[in-house]
Amino acid sequence: MKIIMIITWVLMLSPVQSDVAAFTAPSAGDQIKTCTENAPGSTIICKVALSSSTGFTVMIKTQDPPYPPFQLVSDNRLGWTLNSPASVKIDRETTRNFTFVFNATDGAITFSSVTLTVIITDENDNFPHFTNAFYTHTIYDTESPDRGLLVIQATDEDLSPNITYSIIGGNEGNKFSIDPNTGQLNLTTPNNLNATTTPTYNLTVQAGDGTNVNYTTVIIHVVDDLCSPSPCDNNGTCSRNHTNYTCTCAAGWLGDNCKTDPCLSTPCSNGTTCKRSGTNYTCDGSRVGLKNDSELADSCSSYPCKNGGMCALNGTAFTCSCTSDFHGSNCNLTDPTTSKSQGDSCIAEPCTNGGTCIVVGTSFGCLCVSGMTGYTCSTIVATPVSQTDAHDIESNTDSSSNLLALYIVVPVLTTGMVVASIVIYKYKKRQKVADGDVREGPRNQCFKSSDVPNNGLIRHNGPQFPPVNKSNKIFLTTQLSTINYAK
Repeated sequence: MKIIMIITWVLMLSPVQSDVAAFTAPSAGDQIKTCTENAPGSTIICKVALSSSTGFTVMIKTQDPPYPPFQLVSDNRLGWTLNSPASVKIDRETTRNFTFVFNATDGAITFSSVTLTVIITDENDNFPHFTNAFYTHTIYDTESPDRGLLVIQATDEDLSPNITYSIIGGNEGNKFSIDPNTGQLNLTTPNNLNATTTPTYNLTVQAGDGTNVNYTTVIIHVVDDLCSPSPCDNNGTCSRNHTNYTCTCAAGWLGDNCKTDPCLSTPCSNGTTCKRSGTNYTCDGSRVGLKNDSELADSCSSYPCKNGGMCALNGTAFTCSCTSDFHGSNCNLTDPTTSKSQGDSCIAEPCTNGGTCIVVGTSFGCLCVSGMTGYTCSTIVATPVSQTDAHDIESNTDSSSNLLALYIVVPVLTTGMVVASIVIYKYKKRQKVADGDVREGPRNQCFKSSDVPNNGLIRHNGPQFPPVNKSNKIFLTTQLSTINYAK
C-alpha cells in the first residue's frame, strides 16, 4: 500500500516540474526588430511567444518612449504579436527607435522578458528646405564668368538625402547656370549682361531629393561698371562699389579723375619753381604744398629778424636788414662801440633757443628752457630741466634759507633781550638797596610813615622787619622769580 502511494505522488509531480514556462521571443539571441516609418496601422512587427502558454497572459510591461502606443495582440496561431500603432503613423525623424519589456503571468507566477529594441527605418517622406526664403545678388555688367556669384543651398531631414539643383525659370538667354550638386550659381558667358535693357533677373531654382521637390527665387541685379572704361586719367587706378567709384592717382596728379596738375595754378611764389611730388608739390624741392593749397607760407612769416630788423625773402630763405646798432643773420648781435647798447648786455638777446637773458652787472646770464644748457643756451642736454623747474628749485632754496635764518636769529634776539632785562633789573635793585630805599621781604607792599607804630616795628601777617624810612615810604619786595628762555 505504501509503495503504491509513493508511485502516485511521483506521477503527479513530474509533469509540473518539466513544464516551466519562459519567453522564447524575444530571447537573448533575438532582441532587435525593425519597422518602417509611416507603416500602416496595426502592422505586425514581430511575435511574442512563451515556451508554454497554457494558462498564461502576456502584456507590455514598459514602452520607451511611450508615445505613440504600440499594440500587443493575441493570435491563436502565433500566440501574441507586437503591432504598430493603430491610428498614428511612426515618424523616424521624431523617434528613431523604441524599447519594450513584456510580462507573463498565470495569476500565481509572473515573469518578464528580455528587452526588445524596435528600430524605425527611414522613408523618403521629407521635402528639401532652402536655407533662405529667397536670394538676392548684385553684379556688374562686366562680370567675369570664372567667378561664382552665390551658392544656393537646401537641406533634407531624411537619412542621407541626395539633393540636386536646377534653374527652371527666368533664365532669359541662358545667361546663368547652376551646379546640380553644389548649388553654385555662375554667369554663363562674359559681357553678356546689359544694365540698361535688363537690370534684373528673377530666377526660379528647384531642389529635389528624387521624390520630393521645392522651389526658391533668386533675384540678380545688374549695375553699370563705373570703372569700365576707367574714368581715372594719367594712369590712375579705379576702384568702385555699386553706386560710386574712386580714383587713386599716379604720382604728380590730383583731382577726382586724376586730371589736375598740382603745379598748374603756379602755387610757388618769390621766384621758386613748382615740381610735382606724389599728390602734392614742392617749391624748388624744399617746401611741400598740400593738396588744394593755394599759397605757401613764406620764411618771413615767423618774424626771424630781431631788434627792428627788416625781413626780405630770398628764394626759400630770408635776409635780415639790421639797424645800425645790431648785426648778424637775425640782427641779434650788438656793436659794443655804440652808446645804445652800452649798459644793457641783454639788449642783443644773446640767449638762444628761447632762453631768458638776465643782466648781471655789465654782463648777462641766460636762464635756459627745458632741454638746453650752456652760456647762451646753445647746448642740448640729455636730461632736460625746464625753466619752471629751475625757478622752483631756486625758490625752494631761497625759502629754505629764509626759514633757517628765522630759526636762528629770532631765538638769539629773544635771549639777548631777556638777559638784558634781567641785568638791568638786578642793577636797579642793588642800587635801591644801597640807597636805603628798599628792604627785601615776603611781600611787595607800600606803607606810609604814619602807619608805622611807635615801637618802630611794622606789624602784618608775615615776619617783622624794622622800618627803613625814606621819603615817607617803605618798599617790601618779594624774592625774584626764575626766568626761562630759549638758548
